[in-house]
Amino acid sequence: MVAIENFQKLFANSHYEEDLEIAIQLNRRLLKPIGMWPVNSKSPKEKFIANLLRIGCIMIILFLFEICVCFEIMSNDWRSVSSKNREIMLKSANTARKIIILCAIFMFTGSLSFTVFFPLLDNYFASENATVRNTGCCSLTCGICSVTISFVMHISGQLEIVNGFLQLLVKETSSTLQVTEKMISLIVKQHLKSLRFAEHLENIMNEICLIEFLSSSFGICLIGYYILWEFKNNDITKMVVYCILLTSYIFNIFIYCFLSELLLTKCQDVGKQSYMIPEWNYLPKKKSLDLILIILISSKPVKLTAGKIVSFSIGCFCSVLKVSAAYLNILRSFLN
Repeated sequence: MVAIENFQKLFANSHYEEDLEIAIQLNRRLLKPIGMWPVNSKSPKEKFIANLLRIGCIMIILFLFEICVCFEIMSNDWRSVSSKNREIMLKSANTARKIIILCAIFMFTGSLSFTVFFPLLDNYFASENATVRNTGCCSLTCGICSVTISFVMHISGQLEIVNGFLQLLVKETSSTLQVTEKMISLIVKQHLKSLRFAEHLENIMNEICLIEFLSSSFGICLIGYYILWEFKNNDITKMVVYCILLTSYIFNIFIYCFLSELLLTKCQDVGKQSYMIPEWNYLPKKKSLDLILIILISSKPVKLTAGKIVSFSIGCFCSVLKVSAAYLNILRSFLN
């Protein structure tokens, strides 16, 4: 037995902990943030954080699945579009591209100004992890915003196509002296498909919109406080950096309010177009009643919400700015 123990000690590695750390360090750093690294600690806090990360990863996977469904719907719409309607969809897509570029400029400018330039003012450098983390959060926020912009503008283009079909309805009737069921069916199917896409988008985005709404609202208030503080200290340089970051937060919440307002307007326009259709009196009486269904559906338009609690709109954006201004006014009285 003694000989066996001596033999085992002969081949034992006294530096096994350091060697193991070299072998698995990168794996742990990559897997632990997403909850995929096994937790050997008995600490309830670490176990709770690991379980929370796993739940977050599952939610992200489900979100990505829903996003893939939305992209599949977009792909089918582009595949079956006519040459005339293609121009409408291209116009919406190009508008979406411009908004996404503008969104990226605002968000990355605000993030980089705080992450890169602000530490230089205090003569210290941010750690590599902090820089990567801030850039990653900015990329995630910008990516989600870009997806929302693309989907909303696509739905907007589809609703414009429905308006075009409504305008052609009477022209087709005057040439054939009857309203074909195929034309009515095409309008209703296109309208319902667009509304279902909008409702599906709202269902998968409302929780994320709630996070964006709360983070942007609190961010506006806190950064406004720092601006007042630096103004009191006469530090103009830091004020400029904070103002750039504040603009980024304001634009972030504005873009969601703008998209929701646009979606609301486009949905209502279909009802207005059905009601204001030229020469509707040429339609047969029974077939003209079919327009009432479209008008009724358009009276309940789809819009983006923050957790189905707050409806995004330009009025909501103005209310957030008013509340933030009132909060800053109270803080200013304390600073004075």
